[in-house]
Amino acid sequence: MTEANRLATLFVLEHARYSPPYAIFQFGHEIRVARLHLFYSLLHLMGADVEEKVSVDGTFQFDQFIFYLARRLGDHIPKQRDLYADDEVVEDILCRYHENETIMAEEVASCYTYPVKYVQEVLLEKIAATRARRKADSPSTSQQGTLPY
Repeated sequence: MTEANRLATLFVLEHARYSPPYAIFQFGHEIRVARLHLFYSLLHLMGADVEEKVSVDGTFQFDQFIFYLARRLGDHIPKQRDLYADDEVVEDILCRYHENETIMAEEVASCYTYPVKYVQEVLLEKIAATRARRKADSPSTSQQGTLPY
């Protein structure tokens, strides 16, 4: 869970007198989230990773049991690709963009379903570091073909 979720829940529960039904719903939701977290953690420790991931289009199937039942009953729900890992995005960007080409954070965010702030503060630095590491690891063109003596 994110810090924003915790803060929103805290706000709702502190101000429960304004909407008791919603506060009860929120409390039940938090119990459900905690129960699912425990369930998926135990399965993960046993080596089974059955938890659905966020899809490339940014959607997440919250009620995974319903989708499991639908698949078991023969309803063919297309499986979407999970979100890209940062390393995959960095590799793809380095293949798409030339060395001197400017990478726009907004373009990367919309293409790979990232928050713009994350791209600006984290991903662009990872790209720059990877470029610098590759440049340092590869022999320069001026040294190619020269003899060591």
